[in-house]
Amino acid sequence: MPIYSFGSNGHGQLGVGHAEDLRVPEKCSLDVPDDSIAKITAGGNHSALLTTDGDIYFCGDNSQGQCADVTSSTFQKSPTLAEKKWKDVACGWSFTILVDSFGQAYSLGAGNRGELGHDDKLFKTNVAVAIRGVDRIATVACGYRHVVALTIDGLAMGWGSNSSGQLGKVAFHDKKTKSVLPTIIFQDKVAAIACGQTHSVFLDEAGNVYALGLNKYGQLGKFDPSEHDRLDQPTLSLLPARAVKISCGWHNTVVLTDTHELWGWGRNDHGQLTGIKATGDGWRDKPVNLAWRPVRLQQPSTAQDMVCGSEHVLCISNGAVYAWGWNEHGNCATTDADVFAPYAVPLNHPKMVAAGCATSWVIAD
Repeated sequence: MPIYSFGSNGHGQLGVGHAEDLRVPEKCSLDVPDDSIAKITAGGNHSALLTTDGDIYFCGDNSQGQCADVTSSTFQKSPTLAEKKWKDVACGWSFTILVDSFGQAYSLGAGNRGELGHDDKLFKTNVAVAIRGVDRIATVACGYRHVVALTIDGLAMGWGSNSSGQLGKVAFHDKKTKSVLPTIIFQDKVAAIACGQTHSVFLDEAGNVYALGLNKYGQLGKFDPSEHDRLDQPTLSLLPARAVKISCGWHNTVVLTDTHELWGWGRNDHGQLTGIKATGDGWRDKPVNLAWRPVRLQQPSTAQDMVCGSEHVLCISNGAVYAWGWNEHGNCATTDADVFAPYAVPLNHPKMVAAGCATSWVIAD
């Protein structure tokens, strides 16, 4: 099954061989078996792809070394990273975090808020550098300038910017930049992690969802922003069913439940929380449209998978893929500036969806 991409492409980050935005899905150029794609992740203007064989491919902007030795508008395998096998990768704004087959985390790219995991000792690198004390890692997620990693024991640790409490109640190592070295931030048994621009979300083994960080737009799913604009302690979001997957946009959170429903909260100025009514408890329309309590999202049928981009959402439902939210660059595959109702993207039998900053990928027939 080929990979189709659409959306923002000014640096070739879609992997289609050119640098023009796409409103119509186009096949990516990639010389690997279609069924070997394990993950696609994207930062500000770069993208990374992980195969089931443990290889890493990059495309897009590499001006800060975030793509190691690859500067291309098509996904290319990194020669310098080929010496290891990798089990996870995640992209921040101008940096990349990798996890090797042994669980050791590495960083690439640039950042002055500690996002590389080395505090003030390293701000830029195009060579993967092991992060001290960050091993036994199962998976990793990146926000704008912070990182959360999940250990094989179910502990969540983080590093980078903690300007809004997105890394919890940690002692700032550097008061000026508010960056921290890798620190445990959530000690309950965590099953999955996700990062927004300045908030972090955790799914525990019982299907409960917790969040901390900025709450200016209600992205924590519990408190009115006028009462709590940020929190540095995990807060439980009250959902009607067990959560099985979590994903974050810049300022919103979406959850897939075991009843195949989508629930979300946070910023809604572009229709990220499509289908909600602009009334009721938890709804606010100033400074922007938002819902600070979980609301059920409109969907054509039962949902099997979903992912958030920066300000849009992709969902697989009963053999079709749908998109909604911010669409300035065509990342919802229509000509509208914003998409306020689920739009059926013309791709058949979708298998996987991925999204980034106004970028979208679908593995489909």
